[in-house]
Amino acid sequence: MAYHAVRNALEEQEGENLSETFALAWKSARELHGEAFHEFALPEETILEDAKNIKKFWERFKDKLEETERLVIYRGREDEEIIYR
Repeated sequence: MAYHAVRNALEEQEGENLSETFALAWKSARELHGEAFHEFALPEETILEDAKNIKKFWERFKDKLEETERLVIYRGREDEEIIYR
Protein backbone atom coordinates (compact mmCIF):
# COMPACT_ATOMS: atom_id res chain seq x y z
CA MET A 1 0.00 0.00 0.00
CA ALA A 2 2.76 2.46 0.94
CA TYR A 3 4.71 1.50 -2.17
CA HIS A 4 1.84 2.43 -4.49
CA ALA A 5 1.13 5.68 -2.63
CA VAL A 6 4.76 6.81 -2.84
CA ARG A 7 5.19 5.70 -6.44
CA ASN A 8 2.00 7.45 -7.56
CA ALA A 9 2.99 10.64 -5.74
CA LEU A 10 6.45 10.60 -7.33
CA GLU A 11 4.98 9.98 -10.76
CA GLU A 12 2.54 12.87 -10.37
CA GLN A 13 5.20 15.26 -9.08
CA GLU A 14 8.32 14.20 -10.96
CA GLY A 15 7.25 12.04 -13.88
CA GLU A 16 8.19 8.48 -14.75
CA ASN A 17 11.95 8.75 -14.28
CA LEU A 18 12.05 9.14 -10.50
CA SER A 19 9.06 6.84 -10.11
CA GLU A 20 10.80 4.04 -12.01
CA THR A 21 14.01 4.56 -10.04
CA PHE A 22 11.96 4.31 -6.85
CA ALA A 23 10.29 1.09 -8.04
CA LEU A 24 13.66 -0.52 -8.74
CA ALA A 25 15.08 0.64 -5.39
CA TRP A 26 12.02 -0.71 -3.55
CA LYS A 27 12.39 -4.10 -5.29
CA SER A 28 16.07 -4.16 -4.43
CA ALA A 29 15.43 -3.26 -0.79
CA ARG A 30 12.81 -6.01 -0.46
CA GLU A 31 15.17 -8.51 -2.06
CA LEU A 32 18.01 -7.52 0.26
CA HIS A 33 15.78 -7.67 3.32
CA GLY A 34 14.29 -11.05 2.53
CA GLU A 35 17.01 -12.91 0.70
CA ALA A 36 20.20 -11.42 2.13
CA PHE A 37 19.36 -10.57 5.74
CA HIS A 38 16.96 -13.42 6.57
CA GLU A 39 17.84 -16.22 4.17
CA PHE A 40 21.50 -15.44 3.42
CA ALA A 41 20.77 -16.61 -0.12
CA LEU A 42 22.00 -13.80 -2.39
CA PRO A 43 25.32 -13.84 -4.19
CA GLU A 44 27.62 -10.88 -3.64
CA GLU A 45 27.02 -9.54 -7.18
CA THR A 46 23.27 -9.30 -6.56
CA ILE A 47 23.78 -7.59 -3.21
CA LEU A 48 26.07 -5.01 -4.81
CA GLU A 49 23.63 -4.44 -7.68
CA ASP A 50 20.74 -3.98 -5.25
CA ALA A 51 22.78 -1.53 -3.19
CA LYS A 52 23.61 0.39 -6.38
CA ASN A 53 19.90 0.62 -7.29
CA ILE A 54 19.02 1.98 -3.85
CA LYS A 55 21.89 4.48 -3.95
CA LYS A 56 20.82 5.65 -7.43
CA PHE A 57 17.29 6.37 -6.18
CA TRP A 58 18.59 8.10 -3.05
CA GLU A 59 20.91 10.36 -5.07
CA ARG A 60 18.08 11.40 -7.43
CA PHE A 61 15.66 11.90 -4.55
CA LYS A 62 18.26 13.89 -2.59
CA ASP A 63 18.79 16.14 -5.63
CA LYS A 64 15.04 16.80 -5.76
CA LEU A 65 14.99 17.62 -2.05
CA GLU A 66 17.87 20.05 -2.46
CA GLU A 67 16.17 21.61 -5.47
CA THR A 68 12.99 22.09 -3.44
CA GLU A 69 14.94 23.48 -0.51
CA ARG A 70 16.50 26.14 -2.76
CA LEU A 71 12.98 27.36 -3.61
CA VAL A 72 12.29 28.15 0.02
CA ILE A 73 13.49 31.46 1.42
CA TYR A 74 13.59 31.88 5.18
CA ARG A 75 12.82 35.35 6.51
CA GLY A 76 14.02 36.31 9.97
CA ARG A 77 14.41 33.64 12.62
CA GLU A 78 14.04 29.98 11.72
CA ASP A 79 10.69 29.67 13.49
CA GLU A 80 9.13 32.56 11.57
CA GLU A 81 7.10 32.43 8.40
CA ILE A 82 8.47 30.59 5.37
CA ILE A 83 8.07 32.35 2.02
CA TYR A 84 7.90 30.35 -1.20
CA ARG A 85 9.01 31.77 -4.54
